[in-house]
Amino acid sequence: MNGEVPLPVTSIIMETSGFLDEVSPEIEHLVREALQSQGDLREYSRNIEKELREAENESIKDYIRESGNIASLHNQIDDCDKILEAMEKMLLGFQKELGSLSNEIETLQKQSISMSVQLCNRQAVRGELSLFVDDMIVPETLIKTILDTPATESVFIDQLKILGQKALFVANARDTRAAKDVTDVLQKLTIRATAKVREYLLAQVYKFRKPVTNYQIPQNGLLKHKFFYEFLLQNERNIAREVKAEYIDTMSKVYFSYFKTYASRLAKKQTSEIAQKDHLLAAPEDVRGKNPVFSLGKRADLLTDLESPALVPHAWNGPPLPYETLFRSLIFTLVDNGCREYLFLHDFFLYKGPNLSELFDQVMGKTLGQVLTVIEEGVMSSWDGIGILLCAHIILRLQLVAHKRAVPALDRFFGAALDSIWPALDRSLSANTLSLRNTDTMPTDLMPHYVTRRYAELSSGLAVIDAGFPQDRVRKSLQWLQEEMDQNLVRMASAFQDRSKQLVFLINNYDLILSVHLEKGQEPKESDRFRAALSSRTTEYAEEILSPHFGGLIQFVKEAEHQIQSGQGQPKLQEKESRVSSIMASFSTVWKPAIEAINRDVMSSFPSFRTGAGVLQQALTLLVQYYHRFQKILSENFPALAGRQDSVNIHQLMVEVKKYKPNF
Repeated sequence: MNGEVPLPVTSIIMETSGFLDEVSPEIEHLVREALQSQGDLREYSRNIEKELREAENESIKDYIRESGNIASLHNQIDDCDKILEAMEKMLLGFQKELGSLSNEIETLQKQSISMSVQLCNRQAVRGELSLFVDDMIVPETLIKTILDTPATESVFIDQLKILGQKALFVANARDTRAAKDVTDVLQKLTIRATAKVREYLLAQVYKFRKPVTNYQIPQNGLLKHKFFYEFLLQNERNIAREVKAEYIDTMSKVYFSYFKTYASRLAKKQTSEIAQKDHLLAAPEDVRGKNPVFSLGKRADLLTDLESPALVPHAWNGPPLPYETLFRSLIFTLVDNGCREYLFLHDFFLYKGPNLSELFDQVMGKTLGQVLTVIEEGVMSSWDGIGILLCAHIILRLQLVAHKRAVPALDRFFGAALDSIWPALDRSLSANTLSLRNTDTMPTDLMPHYVTRRYAELSSGLAVIDAGFPQDRVRKSLQWLQEEMDQNLVRMASAFQDRSKQLVFLINNYDLILSVHLEKGQEPKESDRFRAALSSRTTEYAEEILSPHFGGLIQFVKEAEHQIQSGQGQPKLQEKESRVSSIMASFSTVWKPAIEAINRDVMSSFPSFRTGAGVLQQALTLLVQYYHRFQKILSENFPALAGRQDSVNIHQLMVEVKKYKPNF
């Protein structure tokens, strides 16, 4: 067309591909459509322009046709703009008003908080003022009760507590006008109440002075009204000191008089059969010596029932009692009263610690001193070791009772009592021990000596008592006593010339000591020494009693075993073949009669069948052992003699011995 050559479509698309990436999708669509039409682009462009002009003309015609509507729409938009402008002004006015309202709300909130604080403060002040007024007011009920009601009435105590509280409150607020208004009334009421309280407390104290008074009754009455004393301490200390001093003076005299009389009446119930200075272990055996001062018996039973009711002397119609029984009643009564008094002083007078102990000494001091004198006189005049040790253990165990009741104030008394008792015990036991050393008493027969029985009873009795609270001084005394007794037995055994009789005497006495110790159920440690001595003496006696009948055999066995051990061997032993033959012949002849004779001698020498059977068992056991060793020597060194027809074999000996040995 017009001589122009059309451009290839492919090349145009490639050239414009980069440009199309930067246009809108609609333009891009038109361009691509034109390019893909395969026609002349200039022609295509002119067609597009034509179409655009036609579309523009049509659009103008549409605008002209709609011009009236557009004008109307324009007017409406103007009207809307005016309305919106008015609304904007109104909203801006609302915004300003809301800001002002927020400030007013914040101010009101602050005022509300301030008013709330003021209200709380006023309520607190009102409560305090109300309490202050209540504490300051003296009601008519209080006045009438304090003036007219007896002190023993419970309502009086209640109003007295109120009076005490008001008096204390007014004293703390004495600088206020309100306090000055009621001070005079309260002082007069306090004076009246103090007089009534003083009168009541002193009347209760004076009740203790009546004869045969049960002290618990007035004490319980005082404890029931112990606030009275608190009231006096708070308001009238001089009156409180007066009441306390009157109580101390009264009770000090009451306790002193009571225990002095009680101790005197108890002493009249004591048995006349008491140990004297000459009632010692080695004292001659006479009627006085049969007094059971060395035997414990049932005397220790009182230690298991220390808190049983005390003895009432005027009501006791039984036989006279030993000293330790009366001692138990006296000390238990003292401890019982002392503990009750200590606790009363703590509860009523409101004392504690060292001050309480000091107050207790003011009340009980003279009484405790008087009882200590009674104890010292009693134990120092006694030589009864068992009775004195019982008294010591009564003190030790009642001290525990006092501690369980939380009363330490009696500890000094207990210590002082033991300081009197221990020397008396040492004196008594030392005298008995020295009597064993210095005695010239000698036995007349092989039976257990009466001194031995006394020692066994005394030592076992002391061990039984001391088991509950072992005391080192008692153990040392028992050890010393045992050493002297052992030496004394050896000395008394020397009265017999024959060694076998000496051994029988010692065995009988050792056996008696161990039997008594075992019977009492509390073997002292010293029993071990006597047990070892008994075993040693029994072995020696077995040798002695076998020697008259089998001495040749025993001597040969000892010599032969010594030669074998020393290395001399068979040649030396074979030189004694004739002696061995003679021993065998003698043994086969006498062994049965000899065993019977040994049985008779042993059973007649020991009064205890058990002891005799034990000694016989040991002697026959020793015989079997010696004969077994003899046969062993024969079989190893004299085979020709071992097969002799008159030889007694070990089985025959065992069968015969079994007849005489229980449980062999």
